[in-house]
Amino acid sequence: MRSLGVVLGLFFLLIGGCGGDGGGDGEGDDGLGVPGRPAGYLVPELVSSTLTFNTIEATGWHACGVASDGATYCWGTNDNGQLGSTDNMELCTDLFRQNYSCTGTPHQVDTEQRFVALAGSLGQGVTCGLTAEGEAYCWGFGLWGQLGDDKQTSSVTPIAVSGGLQFESIRVSSDGLGACGTTATGDLYCWGALGLVLTTGYTNAAAFTPYRVDAAQGFISFDLGQMHACGVSASGQAYCWGNNWYGQLGIGSAGGEGGLYQTATPTAVVGGHVFRSIVTGSNQTCALTNTGEAYCWGVGHNIGSTFNTTGYVSTPQPVSGGHRYVELYAGFSQTCGLTATGDAYCWGENYLGELGDGTQEIRTSPVKVQTSQKFVSLSHRPTCGLTAQGQAYCWGDNGSGQIGKPPYYENH
Repeated sequence: MRSLGVVLGLFFLLIGGCGGDGGGDGEGDDGLGVPGRPAGYLVPELVSSTLTFNTIEATGWHACGVASDGATYCWGTNDNGQLGSTDNMELCTDLFRQNYSCTGTPHQVDTEQRFVALAGSLGQGVTCGLTAEGEAYCWGFGLWGQLGDDKQTSSVTPIAVSGGLQFESIRVSSDGLGACGTTATGDLYCWGALGLVLTTGYTNAAAFTPYRVDAAQGFISFDLGQMHACGVSASGQAYCWGNNWYGQLGIGSAGGEGGLYQTATPTAVVGGHVFRSIVTGSNQTCALTNTGEAYCWGVGHNIGSTFNTTGYVSTPQPVSGGHRYVELYAGFSQTCGLTATGDAYCWGENYLGELGDGTQEIRTSPVKVQTSQKFVSLSHRPTCGLTAQGQAYCWGDNGSGQIGKPPYYENH
């Protein structure tokens, strides 16, 4: 399976822009052979000079944040209503879509709900929010039941997820085909077309309301990738299930090397490590120990380890650099860690500046995000960070305004 970074790299070779702010590396040749169009903001840029945020979530093509006054704002791609607003916005175009709604300016989500956490997808355009009472709301693309409201329709307005469940956390899969949430008891519920995430004891192609995943572990941390999911039990044991082509389940074999290709059963990650949290990308998984050590496994050049920078890695490997992290955050093909001092380090694919180190080079070991700012949190799909003062900074691709700047591909 070709990684998203490669696809995006080819995509931006084929399409030109119509101007826009140069961002991190300015106008001129963007390094991808397209003169006059910047490839991305290669270092963090301030999203808004007027808004401050309590939390922020970036997905690759759109971003959202809960402002200090409790209102939710979103910006970037709005082709499926994932920004939660019917305001007039710019029109963007790219190789695959023509004249779709987008904006580089934060627009307020049309809802009275106040969210304490957000989740979003890179693909399909789905956003979800979690209230202080644990109620989940979703909006955007809903053809496969991703909104969890027992329907197959999209919605610009946030819709309450059916079932009356109270969640502790919520995640949307990176491809946007489904979502899951954990309750206070560690039970995992999912909805949408999540493939192997739902097939344990479930035979339908999609679930339009939350369905309890048949996992007895009780997860204190969990995450959804594109085709796999992982969770950490109260004892610190990590479990993964779904696709295992690159070894991203961490079970000692990889489908690409003739090992187990996939499983619908949560399976223990090997190595005897005790973890406190876990994150998943498209083809990599990373977990954090109680002492702040990061371990990753999956496709070689995305795991931040010099152990194997090519091929398949099916057992947890320590991330290089000796840094201790307080949190990990996984993007599609990159991962970032936040230290206790507020510094962010990232590793993996970097075609559009997703690592924030001022380059577009793949990094097989952690590099520091180039900014004087200190962050208290990063977005779950890391291209944004939040300072203690509530200022949001984003970096990477801005094709649809997701950095909070005028879109590169805005039509004129």
